[in-house]
Amino acid sequence: MSKRQHPGVSGTADMPQLTATEEHKGRLAMVRRLHPVELEQLRKDMAESSAWAKAELKRRRAAKNQKKSGHGIDNGIDNERFPK
Repeated sequence: MSKRQHPGVSGTADMPQLTATEEHKGRLAMVRRLHPVELEQLRKDMAESSAWAKAELKRRRAAKNQKKSGHGIDNGIDNERFPK
């Protein structure tokens, strides 16, 4: 355990150690509710991150498809041997 211990926990032999479940419950008591302004900022940040990730995946997919089509393997069929 770290130097900073949970309330009611001592490192002595007469005090039992907390189980993982009890320790988890102790951490839950330290959680605070976000202020509405913080919550709105978090939602905005998450939306921006999501938009960036979608755009990045789209860009990477397009670059990958561009590379594959340059090699003639865009759909797994050699287009030169099989005319349309």
